[in-house]
Amino acid sequence: MTNFARHAALVAALSTSTAAYAGTLTVIAPPSGLGIASVAALGINNAGWTSGSVLYTDPARAGDGFLRAPDGTYSIFSGGPGLFTQGRAVSNSNDVIGYTSDASGFTGEFRRAADGSFTFLTNPSTGARLLGIAQGVNDSGGIVGNYPVTVPGFGTPRNHGFLLSGGALTDIAYPGQPGYSISARGIANDGTIVGFSGRTGQAFVRSSAGAFTFITRPEATNYTVLTSINNLGIAMGGYDDAAANGHAFQYNTHTGIFTDVVIPGATSVQTFGINDSGQYTVSSDVGSFIYTPGGPSAPDGSNVFLPVDDGSAPDGVADFNFGVVAGQTYYIDPSFARGFEYLSGANVDFASVTLPVGVAPGDSYTLALWNGTSYHYAGTIAAGVAYNFAGAVDRFRIYGIPAGAGIDAANPGGFVTGVTFSGPGQFNGQQISLVPEPANWALMIGGFGLAGMAARRRKARTAIA
Repeated sequence: MTNFARHAALVAALSTSTAAYAGTLTVIAPPSGLGIASVAALGINNAGWTSGSVLYTDPARAGDGFLRAPDGTYSIFSGGPGLFTQGRAVSNSNDVIGYTSDASGFTGEFRRAADGSFTFLTNPSTGARLLGIAQGVNDSGGIVGNYPVTVPGFGTPRNHGFLLSGGALTDIAYPGQPGYSISARGIANDGTIVGFSGRTGQAFVRSSAGAFTFITRPEATNYTVLTSINNLGIAMGGYDDAAANGHAFQYNTHTGIFTDVVIPGATSVQTFGINDSGQYTVSSDVGSFIYTPGGPSAPDGSNVFLPVDDGSAPDGVADFNFGVVAGQTYYIDPSFARGFEYLSGANVDFASVTLPVGVAPGDSYTLALWNGTSYHYAGTIAAGVAYNFAGAVDRFRIYGIPAGAGIDAANPGGFVTGVTFSGPGQFNGQQISLVPEPANWALMIGGFGLAGMAARRRKARTAIA
């Protein structure tokens, strides 16, 4: 099978996914009237523009690249007659980065500007076209990908990564082993680069200073790859299992925690681009999608993260799982009406909490903090105002929801709570329905109903460096 045929088969065989936390999948439908059979969505920028490739109903016709606006309008483009063209990434200025190929292999890596102008990328030192896959781009215009390099002692060129920025090309070689193949796939604004090594089967995170961290999914039998990274340090990637089925994941580069991207019934899953809002692209044999985390709107108009009961936990237990950074408010909403507890891992602590208006009498809640052995009364909290803890806390409870508040467990916006965290990490916790409190505690809080929030560290899935 030729490289082109293998690639076309791969694109056609991609499969769909969803994350372990609440959100929505928006279908990316092929444009009508153009003879297009399928769409593979790969890149996504902060405004929701996507890039990728289309395959036609006519199998003799090479696939083309595309740039898709958030309203669904497509711009289809080609790198030349007979060339398969794929837009692997899209910058925040709507430049599309990608590659072209034909039956003989790679024919070029390109940048398509927002005005539609198309330029093949070249090595500034030699003027030769870069022949590989360009995939990542940041706000400074830095582009990463891979290209063939002649290495002394090896008869055929070896695959190296590159950073093309400011008119210069920086070679990215496997540390200490220039003969090992390595491919760069994503770049953040701070210069962090992610990718993988085809020789070792490991994914990597490379700091702006050039330091490598290699990671492997324990379940991987062939390879682990990282395909993109956003400016919060959240990367997308995947691995193959023993049956050669693809599995996708989200990877927090701060904590080393994996979050699986799963859709029931799918046998192979791949994801590529991710933006700073946590949206990422998913392509599949049943269509392509944009995954958007969260659900209903919070008071500031942002998404609300919901716990999801995926059936693996006991009744009354559901999971939260999303990346966080210090100082940013994340809105979460319990699915139970009156009693719950939160258990959180990934080395993140709570810094503040904002409780909903219009639920507690007088818009005032009672706060309980953990003293090492039990909860104790710690004062009251006004609704709608961020309450900053004196120091980061790993657990707390809120009391003051009356039985007659009418909070509907089926309403995902019924008790939207804002929380901030003391540092970056993965809020990777469980929500557990609480049993009634002891009588003396119930008397102390004046007979109110209760809602409890607690955070406890639990061991998370770790990366192998």
